[in-house]
Amino acid sequence: DHCVTGVQTLCSSDLSFFRFYGAQKMSEDALRAELVAVRKENASLKRRLARQEDSDPDFASGRGRASKKSKKAAETDASKPPPSAAEIKKLSQGLFALVKRAVKKQGHNSAKKPRAPEVSMVWPEGVWHALMDQCPFGKESAQMIRKDVPPSYAVRVLGWEEVIHPVRFDGRVWCRVDEPPPAIYAFAGYDTIEMRYRPSSGLVSVKVRTFLAAIGHQDPGMVAQHVATSYK
Repeated sequence: DHCVTGVQTLCSSDLSFFRFYGAQKMSEDALRAELVAVRKENASLKRRLARQEDSDPDFASGRGRASKKSKKAAETDASKPPPSAAEIKKLSQGLFALVKRAVKKQGHNSAKKPRAPEVSMVWPEGVWHALMDQCPFGKESAQMIRKDVPPSYAVRVLGWEEVIHPVRFDGRVWCRVDEPPPAIYAFAGYDTIEMRYRPSSGLVSVKVRTFLAAIGHQDPGMVAQHVATSYK
């Protein structure tokens, strides 16, 4: 439509407009030939637009094919039943299993807070909203939703365990020269959790940073209870 309007404006201009800007380089005949070519192009555009409007009624009102796709997607989403509690729990626990596997491979000690590799999983949009709409921290755009998840929210709403154990311990251990290094049982707690959701693909990505919560063969329940008190 903008193209047609611009062409119509150009066609309505008289020859004095062209003389003002290009009379020194273009002759009168060249200007007239240019006008004829513009009028032909204008007529061709009008015919193409008319054919498009006849074949696609939505195009005439400015929506076009994009609106058809968005309508179809909206109808598909509306027709889907809301996710069940069992489905929500299954997907949440499936994502946590990936997080746990990534965290266990990271070396932990009292001097550092390792970052686990990013893990991803596909969630239906209804599952994301059911689990994450209550989390107020984050940013949202048309392409992606980012949530900075408090550890307490991950435990209470997502159903994550308070601590992950056993994790690899890479701190210093005193032992005799002729003895092999002892195996240290270690627990990890959550320092930061970042979750991202891409509505176009349904991909959920998680980045977790952890800290050394405890070492030694302790009661996991007691360790979890102690660490949970520090979560916000």
